[in-house]
Amino acid sequence: MNRQIVPIETDKYTPIPWNLLHPRYSDKHFDNGEQTVYLDPNHELCFLSGSNVVNGAIYKYSDRLDQLDCKKSRRSFQDASENFIEGTPALYEDYLRRYHEDPALKLVHIIAGINRSNAYPYRIYGFILPKNE
Repeated sequence: MNRQIVPIETDKYTPIPWNLLHPRYSDKHFDNGEQTVYLDPNHELCFLSGSNVVNGAIYKYSDRLDQLDCKKSRRSFQDASENFIEGTPALYEDYLRRYHEDPALKLVHIIAGINRSNAYPYRIYGFILPKNE
């Protein structure tokens, strides 16, 4: 289990600090692995399969969304950016709603980390689709 050493944001309209959303390889906060940077206050983490997750959430890596459909990902993010402040969980929730074409999608968890093989930062979005609850 990774030891949580960064603050966890719980308000989806408060921007998460840039250095936590885009960690650098040299950032000591991430030496122990990925970190939760946002958790919806109505959910809690459980330890499952070696990771801290929200039970019932679907998890998608930010870079995989780009790889699956880069044009759709960029367009969805650009459209969401017109409505919300950069770095807020609300922005990422709107982005995911547009990307997955599901306005009921609820973002409940954001994990940030660094790919140790190439030093690029990544985010993992944990979300719930109400029809699957």
